[in-house]
Amino acid sequence: MRKLGQYLLANPVHAMAAAMLCSVLPLLALPGGFLAGILVGFTTLCRGYKEGLLVLVGVAIPAVMVTFWKHSFLIDLVLLRCLVVWILASVLRATTSWRFVIEIITVIGVIAVIGFYLAIPDVSAWWKALFSHYQGMFNTLVSGQISEDKVSQMINDMAPVATGIFIGLIILLSAFCQSLIARWWQAALYRPGGLGKEFVEIRSGSVLATLMTIVVIAALFHVAIAVDLLPIVIMPLAIAGLCLAHKWVRQNKKIIYLLVAIYIALIFLPVVVISILALAGYVDSWYDIRKHYIVKNLPKKGV
Repeated sequence: MRKLGQYLLANPVHAMAAAMLCSVLPLLALPGGFLAGILVGFTTLCRGYKEGLLVLVGVAIPAVMVTFWKHSFLIDLVLLRCLVVWILASVLRATTSWRFVIEIITVIGVIAVIGFYLAIPDVSAWWKALFSHYQGMFNTLVSGQISEDKVSQMINDMAPVATGIFIGLIILLSAFCQSLIARWWQAALYRPGGLGKEFVEIRSGSVLATLMTIVVIAALFHVAIAVDLLPIVIMPLAIAGLCLAHKWVRQNKKIIYLLVAIYIALIFLPVVVISILALAGYVDSWYDIRKHYIVKNLPKKGV
């Protein structure tokens, strides 16, 4: 990875060409889109937003060409995520603050959801119509294992939060992960082990906690846009909660099983675990658990 990184940074055209190639791989059912975002983030972090923008243009060129030839949602999604990665990497390079990065993610998500609601009069009905369009295909895939009534119920349950899930998880969370990997790659070149130290210190601020409080209260009163914003405001706090867990384990290796349990539970009980992590991140926003508990309770040497 070190030699590859040096080769890509030697000339912006190298990274641009690599990103262009990766961006079209989703058309062949290959996960190249994720790699394209990492290349955008890596170049931006190492060389600045201008060279990062050149790599982003490399992703945009095939996206525009494919749109004229045949519209492809997959390649549009790749471009959208790469754009977010470029923004996040530019912010991180300028501020060196992961807290600011997750705040920017939240702002992007909130603006996107509000824009969606302004553009589409009945968002829930729009998602129901879209899901219903693919319902027959889904029924074929599950081969009758799930009844049509059950599928219809799933559609009705998903529609109110579909915008938030799509923007929050498929675009923003993916972009955050791509930015993390890009930062790891940068650290591997210039400061090995640097990302690990940064990751465990990621903490959300009171602004995000206040926003979550407002959104949750509004959602309890069944305000449609607030319900859709729940995934957007929960995601950054859950990230902060996960980083807090990593910090705790880093300071006390005896509880490594806790981290293992969290990742296993994320597979089988994602909603429950994400909610718990978000709650931990929320409390940490106000109380600073690292300062008041974890550091104070470090195991003494020789004990």
